Amino acid sequence: MKYLGHAIFILILAVIVTLVVFLIDTGPKVFVQKHPDYQETYYSLTDKNGDKIQITLYHTEINRSVLRLRSGSKLPLTDQIRLLSRILDRVFKDIDKSSVDTLFVGRLISAFGEDMTMSRRLAQAASTSPLWNKDTGRAMKGHENPAAREIANQAHIYTELAATLNKHGFIIRVSDMEKVLVFKAKDTLYSQELLNAGIGAQEKLPIDALTWFSITPAEPGAK
Repeated sequence: MKYLGHAIFILILAVIVTLVVFLIDTGPKVFVQKHPDYQETYYSLTDKNGDKIQITLYHTEINRSVLRLRSGSKLPLTDQIRLLSRILDRVFKDIDKSSVDTLFVGRLISAFGEDMTMSRRLAQAASTSPLWNKDTGRAMKGHENPAAREIANQAHIYTELAATLNKHGFIIRVSDMEKVLVFKAKDTLYSQELLNAGIGAQEKLPIDALTWFSITPAEPGAK
């Protein structure tokens, strides 16, 4: 009877621990898929709508320090950022944080699936920036790529992304933009928001580009 009582106690304790873990961690599970043929590892989760958010870790020498973000999510940016942070928690269990220095998000307008917040912020910032000629749709000086990069950094269009990377011990900035796309405000997918903000319908603004972020270790207490 003494042995039976002890076994029941252990069983009850195990159930309690399982319930506590379940209550603490009810978020979606991060799946890890290794692809030796491609020399890549995929860290992904599926959001509540069944759409995937993924970080790719490369094992080739040329891209070893790059993290690649892909999202097909329809969730708002803030919700996707929380899920991305969960993925990064898992990534940094497997690798040394000092081994990465770049986050590539592909096209800015689709970096976070159907949420185009960062694209819209870039357009709005360019509308009032001395670096951008909204009549011609060109940089005031030089090429559009570095002008768009500077506008993005000055306006800090990636506030939420920066906050979650800071939580993981990094400071980020847009390090490069290529193949900048320029649209009239009236022709963008978020035209009404731009017009409501007082932007002219004919203003030619940067809305998209292939975008890379630099990732550098944050100093203690840095934001």
